[in-house]
Amino acid sequence: MSVPRIRHVTHLDFPAFPAAVEQARHPAYRNRPVVVSSGSGGRAIILSASCEAQREGLHNGMLLRQALKLEHRLIVVDSNPELYQRAMTAITEKVSHYSPYVEPLCYGQVAIDMTGTTRLLGRIKDSAYRMHKDIRDSFHMTSSIGISVNKLVSSVAARYIRQYAELCDVLPGNERTFLEPLELKMLPGIGQTTDRVLLEELNLQTIGMLAAVPINKLVLVMGKQALTLHQKARGVDDSPVLPPEQRLELKEEYTFSEDTNDDHLIMGVVYYLIESGCARLRQQNKKSNSIRIFCRY
Repeated sequence: MSVPRIRHVTHLDFPAFPAAVEQARHPAYRNRPVVVSSGSGGRAIILSASCEAQREGLHNGMLLRQALKLEHRLIVVDSNPELYQRAMTAITEKVSHYSPYVEPLCYGQVAIDMTGTTRLLGRIKDSAYRMHKDIRDSFHMTSSIGISVNKLVSSVAARYIRQYAELCDVLPGNERTFLEPLELKMLPGIGQTTDRVLLEELNLQTIGMLAAVPINKLVLVMGKQALTLHQKARGVDDSPVLPPEQRLELKEEYTFSEDTNDDHLIMGVVYYLIESGCARLRQQNKKSNSIRIFCRY
């Protein structure tokens, strides 16, 4: 009888990634409060706040004018998505020396499947720390590291450990034990709305409490999401680490200077953004496969 192979998934987490990239790019910004903003108008908001800025009470989504009142030393930088994407590409290339299975999940989040690399690279913990040191020395950026048998638990481990140390290794078989005492908000996929429903309807506070709820009861409250949430709360995740598809993304943004609920004005801006994006596509002789529209209140 064959014994199933234990997976080893490492997760690198770079807190406040856009702000960290700006600090790495400008040595004068390091160890100082830095925020990346959506613009400079009256309705501009913080998109990313460095660790130093967060310690001063600043956070993502805060109005920039409010942040400037709270912290007069604040360094404000306009968002530069192309720069952050280049930084993610460089980091991905760096860690691909340790495994061919590298998946950038979003800005500042990278999953690496290191299953079967111990004979070549040594212990997974040692390899992960060397990866961490390589990135720090090459890019002047620091990550926290989570190691587990799957992407879900390793990502939670990386987020959990960032305030205490650099690396958290959840040994095989201890996934549920590790997750149980943590707050619900630590579980990927539970946003503020879902979190609020769970707390109000079922009086849940920790991931362990969610895992203990019978699935038939959870279905009544969460509907189709119930099974996925129940599996996550128990630390179950069979999704593979997949290298990213090569694709071009263009982004257009607009921030209103004043609050508005004028449908004609809002739709006019939407049309303007689409026209601008399509013009850029034509300049590059490209076609659009999909369009996503995000509205932040």
